[in-house]
Amino acid sequence: MALLATPLSVACAALAAVILQGCGDHGKGSGGAGQTTITTTTSFPGPPRTPPLSIDGAVKYLNGLYNAFDEKDDSTRLGATITMTSQPDSFYKNIFCSKIMNPLGDTGCYKGGADCRLSASLYGHKWIVNKTTNKTLLGLGRGVGYALNQTMVQTRWAKCTYIWDGASENKYNQGCGRGAPGDDCNKKTKTSAFYNVCPSTGKMCTAKAKEVKLALCKKYGGDHPVPTTHDGQTQCMYPGAALDYHDAKASAPWKGEPSTDKMRDMCKDRVKYNSGADKEGPNLEKWNEIVLDELLLLPDMQRDPAMAVPAFVYTQKGGDAAKKAAESARDEYCKYNKVAPIPLVMVDNVHVCPNGPFVAPGAWGCSGGVCTPQGKDPWASGDLVDCCEHLAIKYHDGYQTCESSASFEEVVNV
Repeated sequence: MALLATPLSVACAALAAVILQGCGDHGKGSGGAGQTTITTTTSFPGPPRTPPLSIDGAVKYLNGLYNAFDEKDDSTRLGATITMTSQPDSFYKNIFCSKIMNPLGDTGCYKGGADCRLSASLYGHKWIVNKTTNKTLLGLGRGVGYALNQTMVQTRWAKCTYIWDGASENKYNQGCGRGAPGDDCNKKTKTSAFYNVCPSTGKMCTAKAKEVKLALCKKYGGDHPVPTTHDGQTQCMYPGAALDYHDAKASAPWKGEPSTDKMRDMCKDRVKYNSGADKEGPNLEKWNEIVLDELLLLPDMQRDPAMAVPAFVYTQKGGDAAKKAAESARDEYCKYNKVAPIPLVMVDNVHVCPNGPFVAPGAWGCSGGVCTPQGKDPWASGDLVDCCEHLAIKYHDGYQTCESSASFEEVVNV
């Protein structure tokens, strides 16, 4: 397969069966010189693999994605796809795919939930932020997760997208179809989403089955229009590049169907309905859902782990406990995939950062941000001063300061 020459350039050719679902609880853009690209020259199978980004590179890459989207410019990038985990101190305890070996123990059917499905959200500056403060919010209020290669999400891994939470855990086609009637693990009836047998065909669900086609939003041939909010409305889906991938196809030569991906449409609709609300709260604060196919994702992770996962993340509000858990999950992932440490990045969900919420671990404020004297609100006052490009900002001796190596250097002294 040819190299994908978008923000994270990646090589995908022959894929081998491997280790490892995340329980789904779940182009170019602004940034210019600040954009970061991972370039891979690998022709799989075999080394060399993509080296991990630096912390600074990961921060710039994620903030570039986060700030890029413009609904009036189809050349802009969409955002950063991140999955926030329910078991924060482990990577593989959040993986549920019975068809691929998990190094911590193989998984099977649980309450009939869809198999080999990873649920994530697309984060950007125009959604999933607090309506009053504009601070970044994280899906399900969780504190630890990991970012995914955005190019691969849009061209290979994503089966479908929901504008709000799609409740995909009990839906056919690995979360991208109509809801299955069963919630058990009965091997005789096989009615639950886990077995993925469409009643209309009696066979494995594919994109051609009625149960999948009618679950699409109306503008793509389905039954229901795009829901204007979450509560009380049917959540139809936007198709992704992997909507019709299934394990009857070999993952190795499969190149994806990026022309079917309608994630940009979802982003435009999010902006369109941002001002709405339901009894659950403002639309602006709601997370969306990106459903990824682990039968494609997990082999790609093993083949080139740093390409697949550019960073592990934790929230500033989560503090040291969240950081420690993120380190543990990162170390586990790197150990089993035999890769050098992937960068850990903090999500600043305490301040409103002009350059984006992703910062170096332990940063007091915004990466590449601003400095002000003590006693002023650095994110609200009009006295902001450029400072600390590419460095972490610390609070030190009455000022916000830049941390360079082990020493502190004051950058504002008024």
